[in-house]
Amino acid sequence: MGRLFTSLESAWEYFLTRREPLERFFDQFPLDPDFEAECWIIEPPDGIKRAAAEVQKAFGGLRWIAPVPEHFLHVALGTPAALIRGPNRLSNSGAFEARYQRVNCFHSAIVVEVEAAKLHDFIEGTQVDAATFLPHMTIGVTRQERDPSRLREVLLPLRDSRLGSAKVTELKRVRFPAAQMTLLRPWSVVETVPLEDGGVR
Repeated sequence: MGRLFTSLESAWEYFLTRREPLERFFDQFPLDPDFEAECWIIEPPDGIKRAAAEVQKAFGGLRWIAPVPEHFLHVALGTPAALIRGPNRLSNSGAFEARYQRVNCFHSAIVVEVEAAKLHDFIEGTQVDAATFLPHMTIGVTRQERDPSRLREVLLPLRDSRLGSAKVTELKRVRFPAAQMTLLRPWSVVETVPLEDGGVR
């Protein structure tokens, strides 16, 4: 896995000048077909998902990139062990607006940046490194290693895309198949943490 970025802007700048091939996204997951993982997420509403599908059309002709299916679009916040204090502490802390805008590319994934100051509250005091926590929604992943030049041509016009804003009212802890051959299948919800009223569901 390539070096971690400390800002979304530095990730984009690196992508613009990258010479080595993009990495294969699925290599970071095990081969065991029964392997599962859990993660705290924000699931975007249907309007944001539809806007993401429009952006995905731009790289639809690149067969070495797998578009993330609508049912798997999310903003990852971290593993249950890392974030268990965060969601429980922030239950009933209030909903907030998140902005989905600006297309970017990491070492093996095409992403949309997610802006909301409150997102960093979720990792305060946990094991997540705040310096490299870059909120994003992955919309495409690499099936194989490839030279980044063609993808740069596709993504440059999309850099300033604006998918819209959405109110975040809850966090979800989800469990999902996470082997190389099963990743991107639907998740199951383990628990939900409302940010407005009520408690863990």
